[in-house]
Amino acid sequence: MVLKPLRLGDFFVEHLSGFEHNFEKLVRPDILDGRAARAKHVHSVAANIAAQKCAPWAKNDNGSHIGASSRNTTAAQQKRAAWEPAVASLVLIPYYGGPPEAFGNAHSTSPRATKLLQTKGVICAAAALFRRVKVGVCTDGPGAVSDADDIRSLDFPFVELVAVRCGHGVRLPFVFLREAQVRMVRARALRRDASSLPHASTSAASWDVDVVFFTEADQVFST
Repeated sequence: MVLKPLRLGDFFVEHLSGFEHNFEKLVRPDILDGRAARAKHVHSVAANIAAQKCAPWAKNDNGSHIGASSRNTTAAQQKRAAWEPAVASLVLIPYYGGPPEAFGNAHSTSPRATKLLQTKGVICAAAALFRRVKVGVCTDGPGAVSDADDIRSLDFPFVELVAVRCGHGVRLPFVFLREAQVRMVRARALRRDASSLPHASTSAASWDVDVVFFTEADQVFST
């Protein structure tokens, strides 16, 4: 299903790698200073968006989450209550911080640190509008361990890490989506089999949803 607002300004998606490629056209890539300036600017945009979207989940000096005491958190909760469907919803975000293929998928040339900031902004924007957030990472292939560690380093209590075998991170979106479909079917079957519900794990039950928003790790949902 394609999301379409009733009013044009209801919501929009900021595609950060799209910004990266558009900015790339303005800078000659064969000039060293130009490449450095481009990378710095793209990283700055990602950092600003992450800071803005993740303000509700900022931490105190002692490292604890500010939580409900933050006015930003209250605003995020109000926004979610107004936007979220009156059904169980789930956001799926595949994360791959490694380099692109020579041809085809994962075409962003940004370094891992920039990609993580982009993903951080995507996660926080999703958490403000939907109940559950699951981030998929590849368990094999180049950079697999780093990808999982990246997401854990964000230390978001509302994010569940889902590890899948995909051979290479560039194939993660397709494999993760298929894995999600399988788990959702199983969770729905558990719901139908009432005798299984008391024995179902919390993780298995968390896949029993009515609405799924599958997005990329560089597409920030904004209202």
